[in-house]
Amino acid sequence: RRWAQRAEENGDFDAAAWFTAMADNKGSGVLDHLTAPTDEWLARAVSSVVTVYVDRGFKLQSGYSVPDRVLGTAFQISKGFYLTNYHVIESEVDPSYQGYSRISIRPSGNPQIKVPAKVIGWDEEMDLALIQSEEVAPGTIFLPTTTKFQAGDRVFAVGSPVGLENSVTAGVVSSLSRKIISYGEAAQIDVPVNQGNSGSPLFSANGVLVGMVFAGLPSFQNINFALPAQWLVASLPALFEGNAAMHPRLGLMLGKGSGQNPLVLADLDASLAAFRAGDVLTEINGRLSKDIASIQFQLASIPKDALCYIEAERDFQPIRRLRRLGSENGASLIPAWDSISKNIILEGVLGARLTQLGSSRKVEGPYTVQWVCPAEAADEIGLVAGDAIQIHKFLLNRNAKSFLLEFSTKPRQSGYLERTIRLEFPTESATII
Repeated sequence: RRWAQRAEENGDFDAAAWFTAMADNKGSGVLDHLTAPTDEWLARAVSSVVTVYVDRGFKLQSGYSVPDRVLGTAFQISKGFYLTNYHVIESEVDPSYQGYSRISIRPSGNPQIKVPAKVIGWDEEMDLALIQSEEVAPGTIFLPTTTKFQAGDRVFAVGSPVGLENSVTAGVVSSLSRKIISYGEAAQIDVPVNQGNSGSPLFSANGVLVGMVFAGLPSFQNINFALPAQWLVASLPALFEGNAAMHPRLGLMLGKGSGQNPLVLADLDASLAAFRAGDVLTEINGRLSKDIASIQFQLASIPKDALCYIEAERDFQPIRRLRRLGSENGASLIPAWDSISKNIILEGVLGARLTQLGSSRKVEGPYTVQWVCPAEAADEIGLVAGDAIQIHKFLLNRNAKSFLLEFSTKPRQSGYLERTIRLEFPTESATII
């Protein structure tokens, strides 16, 4: 309601209606008059889109000094406020970037001019950014509170591929749920995506916003991704607050498992009432835990430092825990490496519950495999419960942001023939809630 009041003060009554609908939690029905499809929806969509232009000076390339520019797309969601991708404006807010950087936008109706802009808030994990400019686009795109589309649906993207503003491309939704980012999920689309398309709004055939283009795979044709609209809506309050958006977590690293409920791989919280690898997550605050993305979406609406009631099953027996939603380590396992037992992180990245043999406090040594999570690393290399393994190395490479694991095993499936395995894992996980 605070944002609704602010929008009214700025004279943006459509945005005020949108924020009021969000505060009342009345769903997309309240917004029908804002997003109703008309014959002119495409023209209205084009008028709300601008080209983002980030000037980073010059760079050396093959011995020559060439302009260093970043192009992207943004669309207006409120008067003078635009949504785009974080990777487009990264040099504006990244403290490690030491070079020159200046952001501006090019209006769709007059792309010859550049209007200065500034970054208000950004979300590195979800690749989102909110920018503001004195340039007010003629059109405004309103975000629906729910997104209803499915694989095979026709979708349209409006953007500025390679700087060609007001370009409309079309394709279909290939899949609705791809866990390729550390927080949230993405829809896979075959809409053509090129440099400059990042941040393009994605529309259904009747003109309703269903997502925002954010990535593509350059080596593969028509395998591209978009953030669904409901995740954009969930991120808006934090973006409008300004600066870097944080995603508080419960500190649980999960695996997909073979059933409907996620499985605990590691509890990154150092409390005594910890979960252990193999626990089955069933409910959080009374809501069923269907998958990792739905849990993250649920937690996104809970205030930081709130207590969450977690229910799980261990050996077919219910267990219950209270956990504060306060971990701000993001998707990185490096802070946990510095604060908790290395054995817990070992179980998490390997996807197995291990029992260490002997009294050594070092992570190196002999172990027995007690449980293996389906589709995780241990399962992929053929480890099963009862196997004996010898950990030789488990190291953190901070510069490369990776873990190096070296161990030997005599698996029953291989006739007890010894083999040595070396694995490398990223320090960031997309399954931490």
